[in-house]
Amino acid sequence: MTLSELIDQLTMIAEQHEDHDPEVRIAYQPSWPLRASVSNVRALTDDEDEDAKPPVVWLAASNAAPWDESPYAPKSAWDEE
Repeated sequence: MTLSELIDQLTMIAEQHEDHDPEVRIAYQPSWPLRASVSNVRALTDDEDEDAKPPVVWLAASNAAPWDESPYAPKSAWDEE
């Protein structure tokens, strides 16, 4: 997924839920779906010269779901619209 595709999808979700500010979570490991909270977003390159390559946008996740939630993500998180 590219940054512009992510922005487009997040913009669409924001417009559909304009009365709320939804929490952002990460669903990972689809064969045993787990969830985590997003803790940081960074654009990083692989080497010291930031102009050498385009950066990769990383969504950093916490180690686990919040204590009051199930650690499992819904399988439908991988469904495409």
